[in-house]
Amino acid sequence: MNDANRGDAIRNKAEDFIQRVKSLTPGERALLKRNAGCRLSESRGALPLFYRLCPRSIPEWEEDIWFLIACLCCLDRSEKEAEERSFARSLLDFLGKDGFEADGANGWQRKVTKLLDASQEELFYRLPQVVKRLVDNRVPIDWAGLLTDLRIWHWKSRIVQKRWAREFFGSKSNGTGEEQENDGGDN
Repeated sequence: MNDANRGDAIRNKAEDFIQRVKSLTPGERALLKRNAGCRLSESRGALPLFYRLCPRSIPEWEEDIWFLIACLCCLDRSEKEAEERSFARSLLDFLGKDGFEADGANGWQRKVTKLLDASQEELFYRLPQVVKRLVDNRVPIDWAGLLTDLRIWHWKSRIVQKRWAREFFGSKSNGTGEEQENDGGDN
């Protein structure tokens, strides 16, 4: 299986998982919501539900990430499916509503930088904070894409973190539809 086919298979498995999570009863969703930010070993009452949802083929070391996404997805009250997009795009959409330039007041650049620097262990603390703000403001999140990214968060190449940083910090629109290079200077 080549890399493209493997990526498609992983994406499809993640999409199926998210569909199963979204089809849970309100009580089941509430149970997972209460466990948002917990590792599977710290969860309360969620083990049977999670293992019913989770594909059997995922490695044990990935279970915490799948559990994190299941719990965070249950925070999302949106019925609308998000298009395939990066999490950085969701962050930019949120900041477009609040104003990216007003960042000094609310510290979103720092929050995103801390998220990008987070170890896989720290994701259980940092990611729920950010996700809660996005879902409270009805910003669409591609849950399957986020799950796919978090599966490889720990890679030494930091490919996911670099992609998110490039999209979030790399360029800004100049208002004419053209993108400008962000030279990192004080504009």
